[in-house]
Amino acid sequence: MEESVSKALGTWRNTEQFIEDMYPVDIKYNLEIDCAVHQNQGLPKSLRDMLTSGYGISNNKKLIFKIKQHDITGHFSVKWKILNVGAEAERRDCIRGEIDIPNYDATSRKETADFKGVHLVECYAIQNGVVVARDQIQVPIL
Repeated sequence: MEESVSKALGTWRNTEQFIEDMYPVDIKYNLEIDCAVHQNQGLPKSLRDMLTSGYGISNNKKLIFKIKQHDITGHFSVKWKILNVGAEAERRDCIRGEIDIPNYDATSRKETADFKGVHLVECYAIQNGVVVARDQIQVPIL
């Protein structure tokens, strides 16, 4: 009942979390993420290459976000934040934004392009309880 009232009033739950509220942040290293956009045909394309060329992503694509490179020495763990932005995310009450562990392999996050908006993905490298590297990428879904 509460969810349907929330949607009828045009409100949504603010579920976004912030890494600074969970861990100390002391950026010491570089980290770069990219996303393999799996098209209906052909090989996956790099999201960063698509953005450089001025392209966005259409709906219903499989997306695999992965750490492309880093200079972190020693062991570290990874967490991801998937933040949906825009009117459609609000209408669907699907802002997300929780900080979570990888769900594909040790350094990757699998998602789908479900609805329009310029969404944001962030990756955090955590070492000894401190965020030591981070990166983000915008995900424009047309």
